[in-house]
Amino acid sequence: MECFLCSSQFEENEQQQVMQPQCGHRICQQCLSQQQEKGINKCQLCGQESIITDEEGNPETLPTNVDSFSMIKRSQQLFNLFENRLTICCVPCNFKLDAFQKSFIQQLNHQPKEIIQNNQQNSIMHEQLITLVYDNEATKLEALSELNQKIYRQSSSHNQVMYIVKKEDKRLPLAFVQELNDYDLVMIQHKVPMLRNPNTNLIKIDNSPIGFGDRDCGFLERTLNLFNGVRNNESDLAVRSYQFYNQNFVIVYLGSCDKMAEIVQYLQKQTFFYTLRKIKADIVQKPDQSMNQLMFVNFHE
Repeated sequence: MECFLCSSQFEENEQQQVMQPQCGHRICQQCLSQQQEKGINKCQLCGQESIITDEEGNPETLPTNVDSFSMIKRSQQLFNLFENRLTICCVPCNFKLDAFQKSFIQQLNHQPKEIIQNNQQNSIMHEQLITLVYDNEATKLEALSELNQKIYRQSSSHNQVMYIVKKEDKRLPLAFVQELNDYDLVMIQHKVPMLRNPNTNLIKIDNSPIGFGDRDCGFLERTLNLFNGVRNNESDLAVRSYQFYNQNFVIVYLGSCDKMAEIVQYLQKQTFFYTLRKIKADIVQKPDQSMNQLMFVNFHE
């Protein structure tokens, strides 16, 4: 809420704002006085008459925009609601977060008044977010300082190693750091940052066979690295499988590999066996979707 002339913010009970009678545009008392001194009697935003004069031609007092004060109060409350939040976690949709909440958040000296866990359902990955809500900004900043000192690992299993990274960590690739602007801290899965550009850094393969797991992910990793002429231990390409409600899908994280088109074409030309049941399946591009949106089809044992 600001004066359209000087852009100064209106604050409740601090700066009087008035409403121009013909058009309703808000203006601060200081700018109004300056206009009156210069003989300007029209709204500088829309051109309608804005000065009411008495019989002697002297400007009358314009009404205060009382409704705007209530809007300022509501806007400030909404601002405080989001200002006092810390989003500390961004992990895959099937990542188990119960142990993290119990083991990590409960050991914090600055306990949040509320913990919000939800899914980004519009995201290609449906990542889970954990947001901590604090009473005020000062407490939030103290909590952030404490969180910045902590690193936590949940377990050593292939899909459950996670730790908190800080944007200031110089070991992180610059491109990844630039993607962290919306998060204060981000949990990442082992060797796989969860925030990637869905148009350039990954390939999603929907409708994966039931039972598709770590074994199949490892097989695809080795196969794709062989296709790229790179050894597994020299590559940051990664394959992971996920479940979100009734959706099963696979993500190929390309890492520093810039061969998306070649890998997509390769996957579409190959037929592999998956899971312990040796299910044979083809991979095709999803109709009317971008190049990196694929799906498994034609299952048979």
